[in-house]
Amino acid sequence: MRPEKGFPQVFDRVVPVKLDDQPMGELLTSAFVYLDVPAGRHEVSSDFWDIPGVTRHRIDAASGRTYYIVAKVNKNFQDVVLASNFVGIAGYALATSAAGFGKDRGAIDLIQLSDAEGARLLVELQERAKS
Repeated sequence: MRPEKGFPQVFDRVVPVKLDDQPMGELLTSAFVYLDVPAGRHEVSSDFWDIPGVTRHRIDAASGRTYYIVAKVNKNFQDVVLASNFVGIAGYALATSAAGFGKDRGAIDLIQLSDAEGARLLVELQERAKS
């Protein structure tokens, strides 16, 4: 699990990630977290304290398999940040409301990668860590 690039510089912040409602960690851009879990149904979720809605991704985990998920700031959140830069806190509140965030839709998109994409991403992150 790792966040994708996409945070405007001023609002670069950690992405809190939970698995089955238990905290896994807080991610910064180009970071990742992992957890071994038993086979069965699991739910990855992420939300920001100041944006309504929780994004959820369900996985039916098979024994011995690795699942790769990218956390990506969605376009609507980027629009909220842009509005707040021009109109301040009132713009932030209005844009948050207009963006349609709510119950099952937060500011983070959780995107499951294929095994090949995930493995390639892991190698890329390890190479960056070495340099």
